[in-house]
This record gives sequence, structure tokens and C-alpha cells, in this order.
Amino acid sequence: MIPDYASISHAMFRYPDIGTSQMGSHITILRPRDIVSTPSDVISTAASYFNSNDQNESTWTRRAKFFFRILSFCLGPANIWRFPQQSFIYGNATYMYLYILYSWIIGVSLLVFEVSLSQYFMKGFAKLFTLCPIMEGITLSMAFYCIIATLLYSMICVYSFVYVFTGFHPKMPHSYCSEPIKTYGCKTNYTNFTDSPEFIFFYNYVERYRDADANYYNWRNAVLLVFIWLIILFITWFSILRYHWVVIIHSVSVFLILIYAATIGLVVDSKNGVFPGITRMFVPTTNDILNIRTWIYPLEQSVVSLGVGAGPLITIWSVSKLKYWTPCDTLTINVITFICSILSAIVFFTSAGLLADQKKTIPEKQEELHVHVLYTPLFNNMKGNGASNFSVILYFYVLFCSCLYSLLEYVQILLLYISSYVLIDRRRRKIIIVATCLFLCAFSTIIGDFKWGFAIIMSINKNFIATALLIILTFELLSVSYCYGFRNFCDDIEFMLGFVPNYFFQVTWLLLPVVFSVFSVVSLYLKFHEIENNVDVVMLTLIILFIIMPVVLIATIKCIVGIRDMGIRRVLNPRRNESDWDTDSVRISPTSSILDIHKDSLHNLRGEVGSEYVSTQNISIASETDYASMKRRQSKATG
Repeated sequence: MIPDYASISHAMFRYPDIGTSQMGSHITILRPRDIVSTPSDVISTAASYFNSNDQNESTWTRRAKFFFRILSFCLGPANIWRFPQQSFIYGNATYMYLYILYSWIIGVSLLVFEVSLSQYFMKGFAKLFTLCPIMEGITLSMAFYCIIATLLYSMICVYSFVYVFTGFHPKMPHSYCSEPIKTYGCKTNYTNFTDSPEFIFFYNYVERYRDADANYYNWRNAVLLVFIWLIILFITWFSILRYHWVVIIHSVSVFLILIYAATIGLVVDSKNGVFPGITRMFVPTTNDILNIRTWIYPLEQSVVSLGVGAGPLITIWSVSKLKYWTPCDTLTINVITFICSILSAIVFFTSAGLLADQKKTIPEKQEELHVHVLYTPLFNNMKGNGASNFSVILYFYVLFCSCLYSLLEYVQILLLYISSYVLIDRRRRKIIIVATCLFLCAFSTIIGDFKWGFAIIMSINKNFIATALLIILTFELLSVSYCYGFRNFCDDIEFMLGFVPNYFFQVTWLLLPVVFSVFSVVSLYLKFHEIENNVDVVMLTLIILFIIMPVVLIATIKCIVGIRDMGIRRVLNPRRNESDWDTDSVRISPTSSILDIHKDSLHNLRGEVGSEYVSTQNISIASETDYASMKRRQSKATG
């Protein structure tokens, strides 16, 4: 049965039951897989809980549905929209090779880490870090990250939506100096890319960023944003993502259309027998190799491309028992994500190579390298208006759908985050869905459609979206590998999933917290040295205030309260959980029999004790006398 959160106390989330590892090496908060007889305590999406009574919502009935659900999220705008631009700006071929290296070294291990972490409580990311009380602030940082990400992806949706409809014009308005843009200095035979119809169409018509009126509000984009959020509300309301054919069609279509667009790019780039764009993409230079940004930013991008650390993957993997999961699934997802990143980069670099070959100009400034600006010269250069229009419609429709899917996942985990802290019955569920979508819609329309709002959007992409995620993931790894215990975590994975982490995973999980900490500090240092305006200062301040400070403040509060109430060891050692039954609480002795505790925990989990839940799962034994006394109380309870 899907649980009713209105009847669940917060204590049930705060203090989980304790079992023992089959290895006999420690007490664990986990339960062994073979004795779990009910579905997950919480399902993958809040929308499914809010709207469906289908019991199958809390289980993965098909392996394909699970696989394509994860793949659909990984094939998001971070790969299609962000990766090509960052690669072109920060190192070209060197950036590409380092991205490949980082993806192969840490990609699979991070995905396995996320799936293992998600199976601890199977409650999504909202209450996950009760396993390490001192790091519970991570969930708050994740929630704030999701809100900022919705702002960025909402605006990309709007831009893509506008470009989709340009493909229905007999002659696309960004392919020549059309009526809306010819008054802004548009030139067909340009030597500076800022005078091109592609550049002026985006900045003076789609976004209106270069408009003379600094206080201009883009009402057209605001209406489109409201329309997009109505679509999100509709899909969330009726839980359309629970149908497996939706995610399968989405992920397959993204992959196929990227292959189609990359093929077009290769054909156009090789017209004169040379490949200027591909050469820049795969031939490194000495200056790029010696640039420290080229070594730091690919690691950030590899994390963003996989979507680890943000919350959706943990929530999706928290659905239920992963009966059919293997590490090969995560390897396949990593490979497909990597291939899609390369395909999107081919489209971007070949379009830049086309400009270098025909117009003798290479876009260098970041505003010239906006993806919507730089993709259009490639499609405009195709022979035949029909093929050109068709390609524009296909590509930007895929970009629109990938952003929309990411928005849906972020909205649903925010709903789950709310439902884990606020007791919601089914009568209020629709109000919560509407209120959440209304807040995010208002947040996007108020900020994103002013002239200064576009500067915020670009600064989020440049300074926030990758660095903040790397910091969050660093906190995750530190909390598990060093606070919870690296060896304990590996034993728990074997206990829960039947998967024994090999030396590669163990070494990676042990070293990544240190590596990510160093990279996070260096990345923040570089970002502060790249400040161009006050908006960049605001974004970096947001990282400190809403990503780092929640973790630090909550950790400080936990330590103060822990020292005052129960001792600092109870905070630093998450395995010493409090019992919800004070009458049975005694202390653990180092000589306690773990085998006896394990037998009694299995006894209670199978429901053989009776209606009154008296268990040594949450009880520790100080002496044999206390143990015998406890057994007598259990006998009376069962009698």
C-alpha cells in the first residue's frame, strides 16, 4: 500500500530501525533485502503519490521503465545545451579529452554511489541524510539548487519554443535580415558575428537583451512561461510520467535526433574538404593544456551531465527494491550520456567551423556562443528551405522536451521534499501541487523576463549550476565516506543489494571527497577572478549562503544540541540511533552478541513478536542480566 503521510509521525523518519549486517561486522540502519515484504515507504515522485492509488507505482515492474526513466533525466540540457558551449569556451579539444577521462573514471562509480545511497531509507533525498545527522543540511542545499535550476531550464524552454515556431515560416526569420531585426544593424555579409541575423534575432527579438529600454519586460516570453508551467502542472497532476512509453519515446527520440543533427554538421563542415570545426574539437593546443580552467571545469561538467547530487536520481532510485539492478545499467547510462554529449558538441563545433570557413569569423565572446545563436547558422546553411526548416523544428523541439523533462523531475522532488516535512492528506495534495507550480512559475516570470533577468540566467549557467552541484556532491561523499564510515557503507551495500564493491569503487569513493573538495575550492577561486559584473557576485554569494551555509549551520546546531542533550558521540556516530521506546532503552556493551541482536531483529521484522513492537533493533545490551530481563518482557508481550 502507498503510505498516507498524514498518519506517519516525524519520529518514524528521524530514527530508522536497526538491523545487523550479514557480515557481522557492525550494526546497520539497513534491512536485508530478502525479508522486506512491502513496497517502499515512499514512491519516486510526489505527483504519483498525490494522484494515484495504483500500488504498482511504488515498484519498478519493468527493468526498461527504470532504465529509461534514469536515462531520460541524464539526457537533459546539461548535455545538449551546456556541454558544447563550455567545451568551446574553456579548452576545446583538451576540455573534451579531460571530460572523457573524468566521465570514465568517476561516472560509473558516482552512479553506483547514488543508487546505493538511495536504497538506504527508500524515502527520496528529503530524509536521506538522517543517516548522518550532522550533515542533514545537504537536503536543504539540494532543494535550493532545484529551485535555481528550474529558473534556468524554464528560460531555455522558452527560447527553444520560439525557435521551434520559426521553423514553420517559409523563410526562417533568423536566416536573413527580416523585418523584426533589420532595424538593429543586421548585415548579411558580416565580418563581425554580432552583426549577423542569427545573433541579432536572438538578442534583439527573442530575448530583447540588447534593447535600448533597460526596463523592458518581455511579455511574450512571460506568456510562454505561463504556458509551459501549465503543461508541467497538467503532467504532474495526472502523473503522466508513470507511463513507461513516455520516457522511452523521449530518450530514444533525443538520441536519434542528435545523431541526425551531428550527421548534418559533419556533412556541412566537410564541404571544402577540410573540417575546421572538428579539428578544433579534437586537436588540442598548448595554451589550452596549460590553462588551469581546462582541468577544473570538465570535472564540474561531468558531474552536471550525469545529474548526480541534485536529488532526482536519488529519488527515482528510491522507488523500491531494485531486483534487476546491476552495475552494468549504470555503465550503459554513463556511455549513452557521454555519446550524446559528444554528438551535441559535434553540432556546435561544426557550426562554428562553418562560420570560420565562410564568414572568416570565429565567435569568441560568451554572448556570441549562446547555443541558440550558434546552432542556427548550421541549419540555415542547408540546401533547401524544407530541409532547413525541418531540422530547426526537430532539434529545438528535442531541446525543449529535454528541458521540460528536467523541470518535471525537479518539480516532483520539490513536492516530495514538502510532503516529507508537512503532513499532507489527500484533500490538500492538489493545493500543494498548484501552489508549488504557481510559485516556480512566478519566480521564473518575475526574474527571467526583464533585461537584467537574462544576465542572471547566463550567470546561473556560468557560475552556479556546476560549481554548486560539485559542492553538494562533495558534502554527500564526505558525509558517507568519512562521517558515516567508508567501511560501513561498503558492508551495507553488500547487505542491501548483494553487490560487493570492488577495489575500483572503494578507492574512488575514498579519494573523491578529497579530490572534489580541492576542485570545489579552486573552482570558487577561479569564479571570483572571472567576475564581470554585479550579477556574478550575486551568484557566487548565493552559492555561499544557500549551498554551503545550510550545511555548516545545521551541523553547528546539531553539535550544540547533541553536546547538551545526549553527547557529541550521538551526533558524530549516526549508528547510535535513539529508541522510540524509552522504556526499553539501555546501553550497548562492547561484548554484546551481534548474532543475538540479528536474530531478534529478523524475528521482529517477520512479525512474530506480536502487536507491541518490542525489539532489540533499537535496543542495546549493557549486560547479560539486562538481556535476560528484556527477554522476559518480550515473552510477556507475546503471551
